[in-house]
Amino acid sequence: MTDLYISDLMYDPNSAVAEFFTFIGETPAIAAALFALLSPLVLLKRFRIPDTKRELILRFALQTALSLTFSVAAVYAIKHFWGRIRYTDLKSAADFTPWYSPGAAGTGDSFPSGHAAMAALGFLPFVYLKYTGSRLRYIALALAAAFTAAVALSRIVLGAHYLSDVTAGIVITAISLILSGVVVPKRLKAPKNTPRGGKRVPKEASR
Repeated sequence: MTDLYISDLMYDPNSAVAEFFTFIGETPAIAAALFALLSPLVLLKRFRIPDTKRELILRFALQTALSLTFSVAAVYAIKHFWGRIRYTDLKSAADFTPWYSPGAAGTGDSFPSGHAAMAALGFLPFVYLKYTGSRLRYIALALAAAFTAAVALSRIVLGAHYLSDVTAGIVITAISLILSGVVVPKRLKAPKNTPRGGKRVPKEASR
């Protein structure tokens, strides 16, 4: 009953802060979708992007698309079949069900949290910066963690989800990021005799 106890303590339907983070909570998912859709533009010669970086962007775009697709599909499939009633829809404590005990299909869509899952896609910039070795990845990691936590808490405060709902949503996205990273190569293997700048060096010059 920890879920119910925490919701009882945090519930505040009039919280403007919670409403704000709920409103922008799915922004990372929208950004991920736009990035995946627009990534083929890097193939245009007018941008003059080095081949190595172009390939890295396209591979990461594929990972982004796979992560987004898996997260959305998993969240909404589980929502339908799990049948967990939201906190705001409870008429009495007897209607509450723990996360590990599915109810009747279609009777509720509290578990898992779609907002939390979509917010967790904010870790994608960290993944990309990690691949490139940028030190900015630590800042991206901190910002993503703070944003995801804020969105998750906002859903509990507004009574839309329980703690286990938002935790499950975040875990689903974490799994999707890991699986997509396995399917798509994490690091770009630069061609032989190719320095960081992306310009190919003749074999004679490299000896």
